[in-house]
Amino acid sequence: IAGGLVADTPGMEFFTLWGVTPENLKDHFLDFVDLAGGCRFRNCSHVLEAHCAVRGHVAESRYRNYLEILEKLRQQREVFGR
Repeated sequence: IAGGLVADTPGMEFFTLWGVTPENLKDHFLDFVDLAGGCRFRNCSHVLEAHCAVRGHVAESRYRNYLEILEKLRQQREVFGR
């Protein structure tokens, strides 16, 4: 992989994004941040809220990735309490 790094970590059970929580994940998707000003609610998670300016206005694959990461972060919180 050009310019990339590979880590060989025997026994590693999971990968996490340090400092990223289910609540602030949306702030790490910069294309979401640009659109979020149009959401009705300031704390919109872009999942179920009415009048969300992000949902339906970003690439479907990008939004699907967001939902998958969000679910994994929620599962990690349930298992590890963080």
